[in-house]
Amino acid sequence: MSALPNWGELAKSVDDPETIEEAIVRLIAEHAADPTAHLGSGESLEAHKTEGMIDHPAGSVAVDKLPQKRVIISAYESLDGWLDFATGSGGKSHDLGTVQVTTGATINSTSVVWTVPSFRSALLMNKNFSWKSTVKFSHNTSQLSYFGIGYIADGADFNGFGFKVSGGQLYAWMGDFTNFTEFEITGVTLTTPHAYEIRYQADPQVVRFYIDGTLVKEWSSGNFPEDDDGLAGFWIKNTAAALRVLYTADLVYEQDN
Repeated sequence: MSALPNWGELAKSVDDPETIEEAIVRLIAEHAADPTAHLGSGESLEAHKTEGMIDHPAGSVAVDKLPQKRVIISAYESLDGWLDFATGSGGKSHDLGTVQVTTGATINSTSVVWTVPSFRSALLMNKNFSWKSTVKFSHNTSQLSYFGIGYIADGADFNGFGFKVSGGQLYAWMGDFTNFTEFEITGVTLTTPHAYEIRYQADPQVVRFYIDGTLVKEWSSGNFPEDDDGLAGFWIKNTAAALRVLYTADLVYEQDN
């Protein structure tokens, strides 16, 4: 009685010398190299990517998996470490999770809050960083406002990156004390809270501006800022005899070591 054949060593067909075993190995390798594998609706990786919360066993995330960066996260539990300045009827108020930078009702009144950490400069142009804050305004018009990272403490000289509101229009901006570049952003309701984000790549230099996670502007050339110690500033001025308020609800900052 003859031995049964090893099916894996048989050719797939008379005109294809590839063996069944070789075909299985090839198909598995192709599947493993396919970046779209398991991404179909309801498949495992698609579900992992779109799930609102990925549940892992408690204590399963090792410390070395956390960002190896300088990280500052604030919900404005206090204003210790913050500076402020106002003119006219301007001022500020604070409650848990929110700072209100206010003008009062006297025309051309200003108010600013800002912070300068002492550990090292917040804006180092050879370090990647990301900066994010949730901001909204009490009104759409009769105001001038700047907020972002770098030097914007008096609303006149600029060195850094940020967002600008003039009247009812929103802009992204970049400055280096001498030069100021801005780009108009449309379709954003200023009186609704939005997550305003700045992501900077040092090599090659690229800065990207996001609103609610959507990229709205990218610059890879122009007058990039100088190094600066200002981590965050929120400045507002009213251009009519009416109260205007900038609300900021959180601050998240990461910088490469």
